[in-house]
Amino acid sequence: MLDLASAQVAAATFQRLAEEGLLRIDDALLAANHFSGLLLWIPVNKAMFTGRSQHTEADLDRYAAAGTRVFLAAYR
Repeated sequence: MLDLASAQVAAATFQRLAEEGLLRIDDALLAANHFSGLLLWIPVNKAMFTGRSQHTEADLDRYAAAGTRVFLAAYR
């Protein structure tokens, strides 16, 4: 989901957070891709499978908050 440069930036950030004891991560690049997937899965799939990509700001906020909760549940 992420381009390589963005994934590497996210991975470096997650690695730093792991080194500070805030996250439990064995593979920071994989974690970055998990995070991206959790954030983008619903809106991308809706666009891909329905041909409609209209989401309200509230929808996107809800997807982002839920994806972040799941990521933290797995990696914190």
